[in-house]
Amino acid sequence: MVQGGLSRWDASLRIRRSSGRTRSRSTAAGKRTYAAVAAGLGITAESLRTWVRKDEAQAVPEARDGSEGAAEELARLRAENAQLLRAEQEWRLEREILRRAAVYFAREVK
Repeated sequence: MVQGGLSRWDASLRIRRSSGRTRSRSTAAGKRTYAAVAAGLGITAESLRTWVRKDEAQAVPEARDGSEGAAEELARLRAENAQLLRAEQEWRLEREILRRAAVYFAREVK
């Protein structure tokens, strides 16, 4: 009975957890209390709080480190983007030079 009861509880908990994520977000936004949402899901308020904390930690892992990490990453990505754009311009110039050289030598061979 205990083993069967745990299996049924685990299965229903997974279903409730997946549907509770949207409800937990409304709780985190301050629209409803944890206790009210938890009662609607048939779980304890502490379980819901744990889920919300885990969901928030997965959604924004750099929030704990501060926004400085995000700003550094943005600066790095912008610098990388600028470097790639410069490389693309060089490749386009080289391709145009090679195309014109091919046309020139093709005329010379005829």
